[in-house]
Amino acid sequence: MSHEAYYSTCAIDVSRESFHITSLQACGRRIILGCSDGLIRVFEDRSQPNDKADYKPTFSSESFTRKSVDQLEVFPLEGIMLSLSDQILRLHSFPSLEVRQEFDTKSRGCLSFVTNHTTSKKGPTSSFMLCLSLKRRIHVYEWSDSQFAFGFRKEINLPETPRKMGWASGMSIACSFYREYKILDCKTEKLTTIFPFGKRHAVICRMESTNEVLLTKNNHGICVDQYGKPTRTEPIEWSEPPNFVLYCRPYVIAATSKAVDVRFVSNRLPVQVINFNKATMVATTFLGEKMVVAANAEQVLQMTPVSPNDQLEELVAKCNFETALMLIEEDLNDVKWRENRATLRRKVRTQYGYHLYNQREFETALQLFQATETNPRQVLALFPQMLPKGQCKNVTHPVDHIVGIEKREDLFKAVGALIAYLEHLRNRFKINPSYFKSTSTSSATAHTNTGRLSSSSSQQEMPLNTLVDTALVFVFLEIDNPNQPSRALLTFLSQETACDLAVTEEILTTRGRFRELVAFYKTREMHESALKLLKKVGHDDKKNKKKHKKKQPKETAQLSLHGPNPTIEYLIELAPYREYQDLVITYAEWVVKEYPLEGLRIFTGDPRENGGDGDGDHGVDDGGDAKNGTTTKEHKRSTIPARLVLKLLKSWCGPSIVVMYLEKYLKNTNNTMAALHNELVFLYLDLIQKARISGLGGNKAGPSSSSSSSSSSSSSLMDRKMLRSKLHAFLSMSKHYKPELMLGRFPENELLEERAVVLSRLKDHREALAIYVWDLNDLEKAHRYCMEHYDYHRAHDKDVFLHLLHVLLRPECVETGRLKKTYAAPPKPKLEEAMKILMLDHKRINVPKAMDLLPDDLSITKVFPILKAVLSHNKARSRRNQVTKSLHRIDNLTVRSEWIRTRSQQVRIDNITKCHHCSRRIGNAAFIRYPGLKNKRPVVVHYVCSESFQASQSPGGVGASSR
Repeated sequence: MSHEAYYSTCAIDVSRESFHITSLQACGRRIILGCSDGLIRVFEDRSQPNDKADYKPTFSSESFTRKSVDQLEVFPLEGIMLSLSDQILRLHSFPSLEVRQEFDTKSRGCLSFVTNHTTSKKGPTSSFMLCLSLKRRIHVYEWSDSQFAFGFRKEINLPETPRKMGWASGMSIACSFYREYKILDCKTEKLTTIFPFGKRHAVICRMESTNEVLLTKNNHGICVDQYGKPTRTEPIEWSEPPNFVLYCRPYVIAATSKAVDVRFVSNRLPVQVINFNKATMVATTFLGEKMVVAANAEQVLQMTPVSPNDQLEELVAKCNFETALMLIEEDLNDVKWRENRATLRRKVRTQYGYHLYNQREFETALQLFQATETNPRQVLALFPQMLPKGQCKNVTHPVDHIVGIEKREDLFKAVGALIAYLEHLRNRFKINPSYFKSTSTSSATAHTNTGRLSSSSSQQEMPLNTLVDTALVFVFLEIDNPNQPSRALLTFLSQETACDLAVTEEILTTRGRFRELVAFYKTREMHESALKLLKKVGHDDKKNKKKHKKKQPKETAQLSLHGPNPTIEYLIELAPYREYQDLVITYAEWVVKEYPLEGLRIFTGDPRENGGDGDGDHGVDDGGDAKNGTTTKEHKRSTIPARLVLKLLKSWCGPSIVVMYLEKYLKNTNNTMAALHNELVFLYLDLIQKARISGLGGNKAGPSSSSSSSSSSSSSLMDRKMLRSKLHAFLSMSKHYKPELMLGRFPENELLEERAVVLSRLKDHREALAIYVWDLNDLEKAHRYCMEHYDYHRAHDKDVFLHLLHVLLRPECVETGRLKKTYAAPPKPKLEEAMKILMLDHKRINVPKAMDLLPDDLSITKVFPILKAVLSHNKARSRRNQVTKSLHRIDNLTVRSEWIRTRSQQVRIDNITKCHHCSRRIGNAAFIRYPGLKNKRPVVVHYVCSESFQASQSPGGVGASSR
């Protein structure tokens, strides 16, 4: 027995009388008994309220039969009662019991009757129907208020005699026949078989509030709907087959041979068992208190319901919370019960949550706290290990006994469930920011057992959203493995949180979780604190590595931040924002000084390259935006001016680093500022000069240092070659440096090829070609130079081949430093090379001017092949021009003839000429003629009809207009 639902007492005892009880009904404070001597006796409770029941016989009916009264049913709202005796159904007035109607001879032989009347306080049904069970047929009657009697409606013939009946729903009746249950539809007279009812007799119970019918099969009760289909997955099971079943929401009361069994319908569990032998009848009243009476042949047992609040308190005291919650959800036709249902539900769920907490079912307990919106401080106080010191100390709980968490496995289980609860609170705050204020200010005014805070400690408590986020930090640290830290805490702190600053700093520093601390600083925009921490950890690189190798084989959280890469990644994210420019410059200094190659990425914005320290992931997070904590993979460019960066790099490190910066910066940004391009060229020249000097110094070293000097000179030679190649490539590619400033910086008689590139930018082709021909003695490069710069449409470039011939044939006119130094006298002209170039590239050369450059004593036989090739080329070009001219002439004549033919056409407008669009005569109105296309005749339309006519024609159907 889960709890006491009814108080039971013996109301009537007729064991000493000469009759016994055959039928039973109750109405208000009256109990109506059908007796074996044919009389109907009425007993009334004369006791005072809250006193023991005292039933006294008040009156009885007149003797209208000598047989026992087999069935009774009272309808107090209509003031009538039906009685069945000697297979005759009679209608009585109630409570006078006067016989008002005795059903006609067609209804004699009645075995039982059933009505669709409800016991609801809402009043009678719209159509009060009555069905009588006869031999192989059923009679249907309907109540008439005007005649105050039942009128016959129809007769339904059946294949066999129905023994018991119960109204299902609508016009459906559940009937028990010889061996089975069937559903009869009184409208269609369709009979549907349900299932056999077993060895014992059939019992049918109507469950009017759920529109179900309970049918017994041996000791099982099965609920079906009006169509005979089962509505519940599991049947109700009794210890023995019941004699009678009554549904009194929310219970099913069954009368058995030994006791009266009370059960919940929803969970089928026993609620109460009342000892009462040979009970055969159960009835309930629907006027006043919901009293239940049970009877056997000699006694009547009164069952007074216990108030729902008392039942609830008993269930909670016995920790039967599920049954208590089921009871709360039931509609007990009590106004006060409905009004207090939400408060009771919240109270019981809260106590149930504490019970589950003590049973170590943390997940279900926190779900209940979440559903009831229990004060979060009250819930968090259950987990003091996950709270900062001094928080939730003065919170009281609605239960007296709470089992604290002491075992490690219980704590780990609790932490897993607490994460979901804390995340729910955070989501509630995002949806409704005032939620935390309402929950934090809620107190015992909502209910006397809810948690509350004392006024003295409320000032020391954190705001609730701060407490929730700080507790999440403790939770993530608790479930994390120090040797293999997960990314859960890092992901959480990379978001916008309300964690307490001092507590979070202390706990993360104590646990050595510097990576998470940096992410926490970043989301708070405490960038200077984050960079100080990164600098401190980065400076301890070598010390931490040695300590790490001795003690722990695996990477720790602190070691993941060693070296310059975390600081570099952080500064790269700050560099695009002007407000952090000074901060970036301050903390970039130590990185660039100690790790110059890696430090350049701060200003160039390049993503981290492979081949770093080799220590795994050094980044603070997955590329979060330092401005607002968002995550992005795209790196923005630094907003620090390049000139300022150049000045800083020159003061921090050598020119080679500055060169690397300018190379990357100009490559990534495509900057066109001439000063930067000039600066890069000057730096190249300075480094080349230093490399040359260092090489010369190595060659002058003594014999004792021959090996070291040779290695240093070879390395400097390699550096010089690499620098010259870079300089040559940059001079050839860049178009933004100022070449007029370059020549003065070039060393004399050195870097001649690079000087030629600069001269080409100044369009001084003759001087540049002289360097290739006489200084470098490389005619192939000179010819390639001409091919690259030749352009017939530009005045400075169309005679570049002519300049080459001039350099080859008139060396005395060339002024180069090396030429004067090498040759004491002017060198001889390179006639053969000039003749080859003239032969190969005569198409790109002004031949008459080239002939003027040739020596006067040159034999005509040497010039003849060139002249032949030139004349042949000119003749072919002239012939091609003549053919082109003829083709153009033909096209001109064709177009002109078509134009003449079109203009020669005429159109005749007379009195019968009509508009092609509106079909009206043209007359003297203005018109437009459309020439026909694709073998179509010309069309004439009014001028005012031309727009609508053009719109109505398909594309291409009509040609251009001619007026």
